[in-house]
Amino acid sequence: MLRRADVRRLLAVASVVAEAREPGEFARRAVTCLRRLVACDSISYNEVDPERGRLVSLLVPESLHSPEVDATFSRYLDQHPLIQHHRKVGDARPVRFSDVIALRDLHRLDVYQQGFRPLGTEHQIAFALPAPPPLIVGIALNRSGADFSDRDRDVLDLIRGPLGAAYQRVRERDSVARALEAVEAGERAGVHVVLLDARGRIAWIPPALPEWIRSALGFDASRPVPAEPLRSWLERARDRPQAGGGELRVGSGNAVLRVRYVPRPAPGAHDALVIDEGKPGLSVEALQTLPLTPREAEVLLWVARGKTNEEIGAILDINPRTVQKHLERIFEKSGTFSRTGAVAWALDRLGYGVFGSG
Repeated sequence: MLRRADVRRLLAVASVVAEAREPGEFARRAVTCLRRLVACDSISYNEVDPERGRLVSLLVPESLHSPEVDATFSRYLDQHPLIQHHRKVGDARPVRFSDVIALRDLHRLDVYQQGFRPLGTEHQIAFALPAPPPLIVGIALNRSGADFSDRDRDVLDLIRGPLGAAYQRVRERDSVARALEAVEAGERAGVHVVLLDARGRIAWIPPALPEWIRSALGFDASRPVPAEPLRSWLERARDRPQAGGGELRVGSGNAVLRVRYVPRPAPGAHDALVIDEGKPGLSVEALQTLPLTPREAEVLLWVARGKTNEEIGAILDINPRTVQKHLERIFEKSGTFSRTGAVAWALDRLGYGVFGSG
């Protein structure tokens, strides 16, 4: 049974963690405070993608943590008793090893022999935070001596709700902040940065990303993932994050887009695609190699850059109705019926449909 002092400590922990400004700080505050709330030898914040066999963690004390630790547990995710219990039952409440597996059976598992035993872990209790499936975000407490008690479980179950609410708030704030940082970083470096969520889906595309790049890479607001073959390349890149996945080149001749995959640097961060337009990029000169007049090439270039008829008219010093007439002739020549279709036709004719990887 929880005492009044327990409740006061729970409220203090919730208050401290709720002040976190970004996911990495949330993870650090959460494990530090929970370690004081429930006695344990070590504690970890974990982001697990069981479908891809990938784990990113923050382990305290930090002297126990290394890339090899994450690699070991990633290798044996399908054996982890609490992860498998969560996937099967979907219950986010605190669960102990002893709730789901006998100690002698745990000792027979490779995940114990290669992972838990070297860390001195005989007992674990873990709970999950809200996350989009199949991602599992959880906090695990470990002991080498006595098992965790029912009181420990009740304490963690009470703090789970406030922690989950704080986690969602900090992720929402961080999503906006990351998008702004991506815009600023891209502008400074002369590249475009697209953010990915934990499942490798498109989380955010910069509003200024030109239409011709969206078309060339298969970005579509109606789909959470890019079209082939970028999607397959991205899946391979995410499977080998240490190598960065290499470089994808789109196009040839007049211009080449270069796409790099950048894995998230820490738990809570975003993966990213860095897109370099290359030089000279899509140009009037390139478009004039197509059956277009110089003015039609100019109009289509600005259409590809996402400009409206009014904006193109102001840039070229012509009436927006004249811009529309040029567009209608472009549609007729290209056999298309929309601005996006015309841009896609030009990209295909210029060789932007040719994908290759470096």
